[in-house]
Amino acid sequence: MKGNHARIVIGFSMLCCVNVICFFPDALAPWASTEWLRTYNMYARPAECLSLAAIAVFVLKIPRRIGMAGVAIGYVGLLCGLCAPAILGSNVETSVPAGILCGMGLAPTMMFWFALLTEFTERHQAIVQGWQALVGECLFLGVSIFFDAGVVPACILTVASATCALRVDSSRLFSENGKTEASIKSFLSLGKTDWLAPCTGYLIASLAYGALMALSRGAEGETASEVASAIGAPIGALCFIAWVIISRRRDYGAVSEWVVAASAVACLLPGSATVLFFSAFFQITGLLLFSLFIDRLSAMPRAAIACIASAYAISHLLFFSGLYLPGALGATSGSGIAAREVAWIACAIGSTAFIVRTWRTNAIHVEFENRCRSYKHIIEEQQSEIKKHDEESALLRAAAFDGGSEREYNIACELIAKKHGLTKRETEILSLLARGRDVSFICNELYLARNTVKGYTKRIYAKMNIHSKQEAIDMVLSAMSRQ
Repeated sequence: MKGNHARIVIGFSMLCCVNVICFFPDALAPWASTEWLRTYNMYARPAECLSLAAIAVFVLKIPRRIGMAGVAIGYVGLLCGLCAPAILGSNVETSVPAGILCGMGLAPTMMFWFALLTEFTERHQAIVQGWQALVGECLFLGVSIFFDAGVVPACILTVASATCALRVDSSRLFSENGKTEASIKSFLSLGKTDWLAPCTGYLIASLAYGALMALSRGAEGETASEVASAIGAPIGALCFIAWVIISRRRDYGAVSEWVVAASAVACLLPGSATVLFFSAFFQITGLLLFSLFIDRLSAMPRAAIACIASAYAISHLLFFSGLYLPGALGATSGSGIAAREVAWIACAIGSTAFIVRTWRTNAIHVEFENRCRSYKHIIEEQQSEIKKHDEESALLRAAAFDGGSEREYNIACELIAKKHGLTKRETEILSLLARGRDVSFICNELYLARNTVKGYTKRIYAKMNIHSKQEAIDMVLSAMSRQ
């Protein structure tokens, strides 16, 4: 089992590095023109988002074999996409197949490793996820420093990750039974206080991160912003790992709210420092959201992957949109991070954090009140049942002595016993049953075991051809009235 877990960490970490290389194509093909990189992004991000959307829809129903075949095809497509710039050249036309293959290949392969994390416990899977992000980002830093282009190391890492995927034990993956769609709907409707804040934080960080990357590139050049981004991501993974290890009770929503609030302040920092902090925030919010999905839906990997794929697709789409947001708002390239744009981003993030915090607090309060009302209703029902039982017992005891004296009562029981062939012990138990006594009282009165009393009671009912204590009482009263 330890070897299997190690292969999951190693394989996922290497694919994480490849994912980052594909996320920033200038690390994949630094010799390519700006037009090539822009065209690559124009096709890679939508292709990945569409693939993730398809996974989110079909993962709930497809057979396991088809799913695993999709993972294998994803690795092959990813490898072909990575090799395309080196084999076909850096013409703009080659960026189209490279982007589509990389985007469509990353979607099923990343979701495969996320699904394997459902085999871990809540704390363990969070730590593993933090480590794979940290190792993957550090590998990306190493590739950026020691290699002029990321094609060769990315291909090597992809093959190594695919090898780990072949050797990892995935036999229990997607073997759950039950109504997965109903489970997702229940989680999304009843668990809003859990997932709303992390999801909102992740999506805000995605959009703002893309916008700030575009603004900082125009102000300080591509190198400064990329270095800040590359450093910020492993810092975010380290912070996440430290939080998981230190915290005893992990409140994903509260941490996400603090991260979103801190990101509003980070917008006011100078230059690439903003990009560094937002890179860390983007990493933290993503790890928080994915860990929450895996934790809450660990028994249903298909449901967890459907939620992660949906959030992942929307996040990539928002990041891609964020790259073009400054231009749409009128921020000119090379003019620096204008105060108006930064102030707008800070106010938007801060306002969203406040709204989410307020809504979540109210939702928790309403949920608490609903639970209190539910518990109160259950307690009232139980008290009503106890009161009803006590009243019935009192009536039974009153009815037992309503017909005459103790002597007449005993004579009636003896007559019934002779008529139906009851033994002496059965007659004693009949006398107590007809008085409204329960099994516990009879056990204490006659020093008998509980099962013994129940056995006698069944035989008495069978001989007298009755089925309840009330019928025994009625029979005794009827015998007393005939005396």
